[in-house]
Amino acid sequence: MSQTCHCYSCNVPGHSLQKPFPSNNEDKQNLILQICKRIFEAIQHKHTSTEISYNGKEMEHKQINNVTEVENCINEEFSQLRDNDKILNYEIKKLLIGIWKIEFKWIKSNVNPLVKCLLEISMKWYDPFVNYIHLKDEQKRLGWKAYTDKHVKEGELKKYLLENLEKYLPGLEYLFEYSWLAIDDGNNYHEGDLIFASDVGIFVVVGVKWLDVNSGPAAKKSIEKEVRKFKDLAEKKFKGKYIAIMGATFINNPDEDSLVNSTLEFIENDKIIAQILPEIHQTRSKSKTTLITQEQESSGWLYGSLTGLATIAAAASLLGISSILLKGSEEYYLFDNENTVTEAIYDNFETEIEQVTISLDEEYLKKVIDIEDTSEIDSSISDNNDSILEIDSENDNIIIE
Repeated sequence: MSQTCHCYSCNVPGHSLQKPFPSNNEDKQNLILQICKRIFEAIQHKHTSTEISYNGKEMEHKQINNVTEVENCINEEFSQLRDNDKILNYEIKKLLIGIWKIEFKWIKSNVNPLVKCLLEISMKWYDPFVNYIHLKDEQKRLGWKAYTDKHVKEGELKKYLLENLEKYLPGLEYLFEYSWLAIDDGNNYHEGDLIFASDVGIFVVVGVKWLDVNSGPAAKKSIEKEVRKFKDLAEKKFKGKYIAIMGATFINNPDEDSLVNSTLEFIENDKIIAQILPEIHQTRSKSKTTLITQEQESSGWLYGSLTGLATIAAAASLLGISSILLKGSEEYYLFDNENTVTEAIYDNFETEIEQVTISLDEEYLKKVIDIEDTSEIDSSISDNNDSILEIDSENDNIIIE
């Protein structure tokens, strides 16, 4: 198992200021993401097996402490793939004293369903990173606007790709880097091109090149070789922030002056992951849209109700109408000058109250609320609207709580 922890807390700068990952899950997240990462890497190299080792000691965050806990964690997430789906087999073997090997195997015909299942698992456990990826995208896109590529034609090609990600890289919609430096094993500096990220931890390094009519087959092979190099450099530089890194080339059609027929091709076996990723991305997007809609409906109802109460509270404050409500009722309690709930509503909706009251004088409020004699209104409410007040009172209790 890699010594680099792959959990959110260890890999996101300032993670404590962003959405925190639930406590007591860092070691579990690290273990599951490392397994997914290792299997993805094996598939990318056209292998049908891989393994990780465990030394029997407590992991980084002291939440997993022995091989039994490791096995329980693996079974919880991967047993479905082994026992029911029959697309992944794994076993834990003890080697030397205190050393265990966890071996994963699959057959070639099961690669596609295996990749889909791994992406679904990744989507779940990579979720804490998503806010970081979103912020990174916003930051890099702002920087890109001021960036000038030293190669004008390639700069235009990069711009075209950025504006057409849905067409060329569905599911990889976030700009993670547009110009980055890396050092190889010989301490040589290299400047990388575009890197895009997804919501499920899949990244892609894209080599962008402008070819002219004189470019031959050798030029394309040279680009692929360069992408492999930067893919390896990116794996080292951004370790812990991704689950799998793919490589791709993006080149223009040298026989045309237009960018429209530019082509993007994945290198090696990366296309398998790229083909399935859009389906997982759509599933996540639909779930996210549904969740946002539900949250908006819920918060909209609460917000509208509280805003309405704040508006009434503002009118009550100007007219002093707590005396017109039934003493002892929820409404009387709400508008009583000594009521701390009213103060909380004023605090939370100060802007709304100001917007409502700033252009309204007392005479206009009297017309809106139809108040001419507060004592008569008091009597009318008491005699005729007890049932209405009870319903409103119940709603107020829900809002206040």
